[in-house]
Amino acid sequence: MKKMRKLLALVLSLAMVFGMATVVSANAGGLGEGTLPTEVWMSKTYNAAEWKDFTFEFEAKKGNSDEKYVAANKTPDLTIGDNNKISFADIDDTDGDGTVKKTAKLSFGAFTEAGVYYYEVTETSAYNAGGTQWTDIEGTAVLDMSEAKYSVEVYVEDPGDGSFAIAGIVVTRLVDDEGNTLPTGEKVGDAGETPDSNGFNFENTYVYNAGIGGDPENPEEDPDPKPDYNTYGSLYLDKTVMSNGTQATGDTTKFSFTATFNFPAGTDEDSLGGITANGTPINLQEGKHSFKLSNGESIVFKNVPAGTTVDIDETATANYKPSATIKLNGDQTGTVEGPESYGAALDVNEKELGKDSNIVNVTNTHLYIPTTGVIINVLPFALMLLLGCGALFLFVFTKTRRSSER
Repeated sequence: MKKMRKLLALVLSLAMVFGMATVVSANAGGLGEGTLPTEVWMSKTYNAAEWKDFTFEFEAKKGNSDEKYVAANKTPDLTIGDNNKISFADIDDTDGDGTVKKTAKLSFGAFTEAGVYYYEVTETSAYNAGGTQWTDIEGTAVLDMSEAKYSVEVYVEDPGDGSFAIAGIVVTRLVDDEGNTLPTGEKVGDAGETPDSNGFNFENTYVYNAGIGGDPENPEEDPDPKPDYNTYGSLYLDKTVMSNGTQATGDTTKFSFTATFNFPAGTDEDSLGGITANGTPINLQEGKHSFKLSNGESIVFKNVPAGTTVDIDETATANYKPSATIKLNGDQTGTVEGPESYGAALDVNEKELGKDSNIVNVTNTHLYIPTTGVIINVLPFALMLLLGCGALFLFVFTKTRRSSER
């Protein structure tokens, strides 16, 4: 009986040993679909409509209080790419769209025992090309840092030769780029070397104020707004009404406009603290803001990210013909003529706002009606008709006179 108990105890002990080994192996292969990767890469997306070189630094904290993980003091270092840094230069933006994505491989120190190792990866800081840590310049340039947090679980097993090989790695998004905590986490399905598909990603955006002037690559050297910005802001639009070749100073007609803002990647209306119109904060509705202007009035939008494209639509107004002259990024870009007919709408489409002044001057020409009641546009034809009638009268008069003389 005692021998039987010893035998059962031995069997039970062996089962527990094999069971523990199986747990590590099962955990490694049982989380997620298919075979877990034994190598992973982290990606970094950088957006900059107005380019500036940056180096981003990351941190990988070790350990978790959960008993299923190996203790922090036994967890080796995790290194991301080149010394936990990923750098971007303007030459990286090969297609010129202002968005570049790179990957960096995760490397681990030597593991000393089988088990599950835990890391939390976050972004900590950004540095200028000269190595100085970046500080936002309010109203001029802002770097929207990622607040994302990822866990990295590394399953290590002992194949029997003491090498403690990685059996699988699981990456989970705990917090998104905007700082929103994901209560249950989101498993990252692809943390491979290819940037386009890599989901283990931190996204940052450099935002420069349209119309502010200066040098987007070195705003620290000249951080104050230019005088033009105080007048024209990020986008300036004014209204002039003409009638009979002169400005119609007494015209009080209200003309209706809608401005539609399409922001560059990674930005929105709040990227620079909120867009204002003539000093008043506005809330865009699906990117649109509606307003009215009379002769001599203007609207100044501020805190709009450079690289934003804007559509300006003026509603058709009876007896007025619209047109616009446009200046973008400090350079005259031409005119937009409305239809030749009076009472037509005006569409100014897809104009990209640059770092220097962006100005749209809209002119509406009124259909002038003289006090005689003859529309000035048909006056030449009326004069021709009058001349023809006079000639006919003279011809008939002369003819009649000759006949009477005979």
